[in-house]
Amino acid sequence: MTALAALAGLLVAGGIALIASGARRTPVEPARSEARRRQAEQVVTRVALAAGAGLVTLALTRWPVAALGAGVGAYVIAGRRGRTTPAA
Repeated sequence: MTALAALAGLLVAGGIALIASGARRTPVEPARSEARRRQAEQVVTRVALAAGAGLVTLALTRWPVAALGAGVGAYVIAGRRGRTTPAA
């Protein structure tokens, strides 16, 4: 029972800390339209590649789970294109 009370206390303290950190105002920089447009184009390209990979895999194997895995894999690999260091 003591462990349960300690856990409840930690959860309440964590909740209060989250509320306090969320209440602080932080300056927001406006996003540049060029960067936003480029990012939107990259997302569209990644989704198209993922859908294509999923459809090809589905047509070849007729396994929906394999198609889903291929689509997710293609989306992730397309996002890693051009990076030289691991994403943090």
